[in-house]
Formats: sequence, C-alpha cells, structure tokens
Amino acid sequence: SLILAACSCGISMVIGTLGAVGMSRRKFRGQGALETLALLPIMIPEIILGMAFLAVFTFAGLRFGMLTLVLAHVTFCTPYVFIIVKGRLAGMDPSLIEASRDLGASPVRAFFTVTLPLILPGILSGVMLAFAMSLDDFVISFFVTGATTTTLPLKVYSSVKTGVSLQVNALCTLTLAAVAIAMAVKHFALDRKK
Repeated sequence: SLILAACSCGISMVIGTLGAVGMSRRKFRGQGALETLALLPIMIPEIILGMAFLAVFTFAGLRFGMLTLVLAHVTFCTPYVFIIVKGRLAGMDPSLIEASRDLGASPVRAFFTVTLPLILPGILSGVMLAFAMSLDDFVISFFVTGATTTTLPLKVYSSVKTGVSLQVNALCTLTLAAVAIAMAVKHFALDRKK
C-alpha cells in the first residue's frame, strides 16, 4: 500500500502540477470544459469509477496487478493535486514571473526559481491529500487489483469478513499511534517556532 501510494502520488504530483501551471498560463477556448474533465474523477462515485476501470483494463488486455492499481490511483489522485496547485497559482502575482523574465531568466529558470518555490506548499498539500486518498482507497482497488497484489484496505476487509483478528486490531492501533505522533510533532514544531 505504501509503495502504491508513493508511486501514484509521485506521478500525480508531476501531472497535476504541470496541468495546473499550463492551464493558468494559457487562456483558450474550451478551457472550462477541459478543467471540468480533469476534475471528473473526483465527481464520479467510486464504484462507477471502479467498474469503468475494470472494463477499460479488460478491454485493453492489461494484466491486473500493480500496474492497473497505479494507473487507477493516478487517475483519481491527480485532480486533488491539480485543484490545490491551481488555487495556489490563482493567488500568485504574475508580475513576479514577468520580472524574472525581464531580468534575463529563461522560461524554465523562471519556473524553477520563482514559480516552483511559491507553489511548493500547494504541491505538498496536494500530494499529502492524494497520499491519504490512495492509502485509504478500497472500492477502486477492489475492482483493479490482481491475484498477486493486495492493498492494506483489501487485506483488512478480507480478514474482517471472517472475524476481527488480533493483527487487524494491532494494525489499527499502530496507524492511530502514527497519526497521533505525527500531529504531536507538528504541534511541537509550531510551538517551537513561536
């Protein structure tokens, strides 16, 4: 599950960021329709999306396993990164990029030295949200997983059907403890800054 979430978040980060930067810089006819199409995986119910992935992957002849899981997770994780980065870009002053270009920076250098540092908090927020959604997903993963691969939610579901085992209880406790420790570290770091 961690490998799947990391792979899908990495790919979603690149696609979502590039899509948001491209859509914010260029205005063209049909841009609203394209943005709606990019956000469609969030709006469609997961069970419908899972069945659609099942049909598409079967038609394409793909073998169900890690590849189909990554493709499905990238599809529904990318809009989260796209929305957050696009919102961050909307609040950014375009004159900063123009100033860097006037000072002789190439478009690539202006992106890496001006735009990227300013949108980095949005990218990280989108990646963390996508990571949580990927790690938590059950319905879509149920439709596109193979016999040799399984995710944590699928494993928990299959073990809960036969009765709650000690391993599931221990796993839930560890997950809750990890979240509590992460929140405590965050609050400690913020208090220390003050």
